Amino acid sequence: MTSPAHSDNSCRFNTGRIDSSQGVSADHNNPDAGRIASGHLDSENQYLRDIGRYPLLTRDKEVALGEQRKAAVVEIKKLEKVLIGSSNLTKIEFEINRLNLAKATASRDDAIAKLAVSNLRLVVSIVREKFSGAAMDFMDLVAEGNGGLIKAAEGFDPEDGKFSTYASKTVWGVIKRALADQSRVVRLP
Repeated sequence: MTSPAHSDNSCRFNTGRIDSSQGVSADHNNPDAGRIASGHLDSENQYLRDIGRYPLLTRDKEVALGEQRKAAVVEIKKLEKVLIGSSNLTKIEFEINRLNLAKATASRDDAIAKLAVSNLRLVVSIVREKFSGAAMDFMDLVAEGNGGLIKAAEGFDPEDGKFSTYASKTVWGVIKRALADQSRVVRLP
């Protein structure tokens, strides 16, 4: 017979034993007790494990992805102009340009995704350092920050410096806006 601390329905955390049928049993003064009992910490820990699997970028790789994104955006604009004024293109020329547009769009999206995914830890760091104790849940703040991270990746120019410096400002601003929006019943423009 197994002890309650090692049964299939329980897990161990530094803050006490958690049993799915009884909630937190060992530390009643734990400020995270409600979050632990409701499974929030499990999903937070899983998220933190998942984002830790993505490698951080070197400065050279960051610059290469930024240049890839910029080159793809230039190519997309050029091809869109060609396709918009395509009345004099043959069907084959039109299809070639359409396929090239799809390739350029995929290249841009790939660079943005790699920049964003490799910097997810930055968002967690900003939320922990600047917004601990905020009125919103930790994972909600991280989700808002991730949106800001994607926005930053879409506008990143490697000539402006490191991506993390550039993205920090955007992430911070997006999270502050989300907190302000949530705090008012009606958001004023």
